[in-house]
Amino acid sequence: MILVDTSAWIFLFDQRRGGPEAIQASHFYRQNKEPLAVTDLIVEETHKWLVHHGFPKERGLEILKGFVDRDFAEILPIEDTDRTTAYLLSKKYQDQNISYTDALSVAIMKRVKLKEIFSFDAHFDLFPGISRVP
Repeated sequence: MILVDTSAWIFLFDQRRGGPEAIQASHFYRQNKEPLAVTDLIVEETHKWLVHHGFPKERGLEILKGFVDRDFAEILPIEDTDRTTAYLLSKKYQDQNISYTDALSVAIMKRVKLKEIFSFDAHFDLFPGISRVP
């Protein structure tokens, strides 16, 4: 299973951004055979970004429904221990400007033993045992 970060979903859904990341996101999503996962915070960030950056609101709602219905990915639950771990990671890496969403993603990945994340965010390179794909 591969966790998919907000940055990858944005490049996948909002092709107006263009560039190599949009092409890479689209190619990865079409070619990938592994199950995909997200967290509720990734869903929230993705939806918020889309609707606050001129993306058609109706399409934004369709995408949100796709997440809710788990058409795109499994939604991994957030546990209390994940929140504590995320706080500790945020504190440890505060000089790196790690967002709480990213820290929580890492905490959940460690708990459920995921090793790969599809993301264009280089912050994930800081964490041992986690690699960005593709």
